[in-house]
Amino acid sequence: MTVRNGRGGIGPPEERRLRVAVLWLGRISRDTAGRTYLTELLGPLGRQPGLDIDVHVGDPEFEVPASCRAVRHHVPYTLGPLGRILAEPIVAAQLTLARYDVLLAPLNFLPPLWRGPSVLVEHNVLAFGDSVREHLSWLRALYRPRALARSLRRATETIAISRYLRDLLLAQFPDLDSAHVRVVPYGVSTALVASAQEAPARTGPPTVLVVSALWPYKRVDQALRAFAVAIDGKDAALLIAGPAPESRRIPLEVLASDLGIRERVRFLGNVPHRRLGALYASADVLLYPSDIESFGLPLVEAMMVGVPVIAKRIPGLLEIGGDGPLWVDADATDDDVAAALTQILDDPELRAERVAAGRERVGSFTWERVAQETAQ
Repeated sequence: MTVRNGRGGIGPPEERRLRVAVLWLGRISRDTAGRTYLTELLGPLGRQPGLDIDVHVGDPEFEVPASCRAVRHHVPYTLGPLGRILAEPIVAAQLTLARYDVLLAPLNFLPPLWRGPSVLVEHNVLAFGDSVREHLSWLRALYRPRALARSLRRATETIAISRYLRDLLLAQFPDLDSAHVRVVPYGVSTALVASAQEAPARTGPPTVLVVSALWPYKRVDQALRAFAVAIDGKDAALLIAGPAPESRRIPLEVLASDLGIRERVRFLGNVPHRRLGALYASADVLLYPSDIESFGLPLVEAMMVGVPVIAKRIPGLLEIGGDGPLWVDADATDDDVAAALTQILDDPELRAERVAAGRERVGSFTWERVAQETAQ
């Protein structure tokens, strides 16, 4: 991380400990991706030499790791997103008065009143571009690109979670200085890997796993249709793990019933990260048919614990997965995905080959590495 030096510019850290404020006032406990990122990053980041980390949060349920200091703020969550919007300027002013050396904004946006050195972490391709209007509500589609543009203009440095996302940011915002936009990919939790290794051996019929929120672009509907074709009456199970609000879950349950597979499909809801490793270990394959991804953390997690992956050949996933997954085309049909699913379930040699390639690919994806590169 950088800090203002004695001459008032941005330069290398001085010979003293840096006081770093990490700020996020949203409901972290209800945000699967955000919670995973913060939970896994903050522990090793707080252990980096020369850094004193204060984590400013509003969510009373979020557990700040012992290597950092928790600073909790009151946020009127009963007002919905407006509560966070109202609280942010007040907290940002308090951070300015506290004279932190640098602010780490870990989830896409800077608070509006912060004017000091800052590191902004960008995760989501849906924050800008044509995909905003296609996949977000009209209010979010109106707010997010404008808030992101303001944040990027003011950030001292921006971290993107993939080269694909970095390239999109530089193309969408040509005034950005590419020298101050760098890539730090995600890691995989050591606890997740350990829980997978401790899980009992797989038994019973083949199990297909989908780890995903139920947004339309995640294409869980295609996973259902491909599964129905691939099993063709055979004994098998499809497990779907991820946030599942009724408005998006019920239409998928109806689809499963129409396909005649409802009794074979289980919607598990939001599975705690500490239990996710055992869930991966119970699966014969991870099916990941998403049409849009900045990174694709479930793909990396599955490969790390030795589960073969089927995924679409889209830029964000292809960059991260390399030769690990069994790829289908970006515009793959339901039958194309079903054929890949049948192939990997019926061919033990292919499964073993994909497992070995996946593990080799993701060996360096650790949160210790993420913390070290974030702290640079």
